[in-house]
Amino acid sequence: MSISFLPLAKLQERLERDRSDSDVALFQALLLFGECILKLTVATMAATLQPDRDRSRYSAIYTLVRADGLGVWCDVLDRIVTGPPSQCIHPAARPIQTQLNQKHRTDWPPEALGLLTDAISAIGIAPNPNPSRVSVRDCLRSFVHLRNKTRGHGATKSAQYTSACPKLEKSLMLLANNLLVFQLPWAFLHQNLSGKYRVTALGGDSSVFSPLRGTPNIVTVGNGIYLALDGLEDLSRIDLVESDSDATDFFIANGQFNETHYEILSYITGETRRAPSAPYLIPATQLPPSHTEALHELDTIGNCWTNLPQLSSGYIARPELQKLLRKQLMLQRHELVTLTGPGGIGKTTLALRVLHDLLSDEKDRYSATIWFSARDIDLLSSGPKPVKPHAVTLQDFVQQLCTLVDSPH
Repeated sequence: MSISFLPLAKLQERLERDRSDSDVALFQALLLFGECILKLTVATMAATLQPDRDRSRYSAIYTLVRADGLGVWCDVLDRIVTGPPSQCIHPAARPIQTQLNQKHRTDWPPEALGLLTDAISAIGIAPNPNPSRVSVRDCLRSFVHLRNKTRGHGATKSAQYTSACPKLEKSLMLLANNLLVFQLPWAFLHQNLSGKYRVTALGGDSSVFSPLRGTPNIVTVGNGIYLALDGLEDLSRIDLVESDSDATDFFIANGQFNETHYEILSYITGETRRAPSAPYLIPATQLPPSHTEALHELDTIGNCWTNLPQLSSGYIARPELQKLLRKQLMLQRHELVTLTGPGGIGKTTLALRVLHDLLSDEKDRYSATIWFSARDIDLLSSGPKPVKPHAVTLQDFVQQLCTLVDSPH
């Protein structure tokens, strides 16, 4: 049975080569095939997580990049689709979440699990009891049980491999051809100097990426593998999976994490490389709030209700800039005033200084001033410091506003 999803199709070619070698080689290749299915599924679900204050997506990737065993990948998948991060799954990916969680008495998941159980028994390993109703996650867990037991099982006979391979292969093919994660629009995007993209289709309906080929700068994203969850408006990069614009090979995170690098492995060729670990060094634990985070309740400055944060000490006055900004804020016709410039030059502290002075002096200009902040890094004299954003999504800001105006004064 052929597979349309390119990374797995290339791995299927390896299966055919190893099939002609021996049953032992085929069995080992099937284990790699199953590992790849699991890791691609989990990496995809992590990519569907939308930004939130708890950094659910980063937390998942932070754990996966350090994982030296497949059990951790299963644990992360369970947390994404059933735990608190599940609230952050993109709406377009909800059917995938349902497929992974839904329990079946009939249909292909029970068949896949039954075949896996038969393969485990054929190898001479005691299988885990099968539930009466089976989910896709049960199948993935059962595969991990098989893989872990056979990697440390040194007395398997050739006849056992011969018996197990057909069952294991059919089970994995059911997963590869039915999982919705491999039916999404996938592509490798490489931006040319013209601003247009070279699009290498990997799976799903790749026509959604077609405008990127002909029109420059429709979107601006780094080179890599992307999902189009809801058209070009919601391109999500698949972290921990790497390839190139020719899609000749695919590398997936494989543990061995340290302060400089982690290992990435090609299940197609067996080649390993090292990828920089710098993007994943920030702890996934709770971050402190920003020093410019708004107050959690309204107070008054002059005659104005506001939640402006307190002014920080050490502010260096910039009279001309303060005068210019204050003038713009006093104009009735300017509904939007934007401060631009490199990070760390003092735009936020300038705005706070002017707002505090304005509300104290011009008591009739504003009746309420609400401060929102999505800052996730404080740029301090000692260097950048990651902080927890007070709000990220539009819903966060709306909730914050409702909490403020509904609170007793």
